[in-house]
This record gives sequence, structure tokens and C-alpha cells, in this order.
Amino acid sequence: MKIYTNDNGFGQNIKGRLFAHLWQRIVSEYLREFIYTSEMANVEFALVIQHNNFNFTFKGYNDTLGLFIS
Repeated sequence: MKIYTNDNGFGQNIKGRLFAHLWQRIVSEYLREFIYTSEMANVEFALVIQHNNFNFTFKGYNDTLGLFIS
């Protein structure tokens, strides 16, 4: 899933990129324990910042992936 945005100058200036990276670190820290537990069930999650979007990647088995996303 990709979320495109230009809020706060994301993808356009250094302040916007810094804000995006800070947001990524906060989300990753907030979900750290949940992600660890899901990895034990072979479900993976990644949040990657690209030039003009946030890219969320989910991998796993069909029976557990729906529980993780919800």
C-alpha cells in the first residue's frame, strides 16, 4: 500500500524529509512489540519512505495476515 502526500513539503525539501523520517521512527517504535509478535507467526511488516510516498508492505500467510492488518 502506498500513501502519496506533499504535506509539510514531503519529497520537496529537507524539512519535509526530516519530518517523514521522524514519523517513520515513531511508528516503528510504537509497533515494535506488535511487529515482533507477528514475526513469530511469519507475518512481516515494513514501512519504507520513498521520494514522494510512504510504502507499507505486508507479507504472510492468508489466515494470519488479515488479523495483522486489522
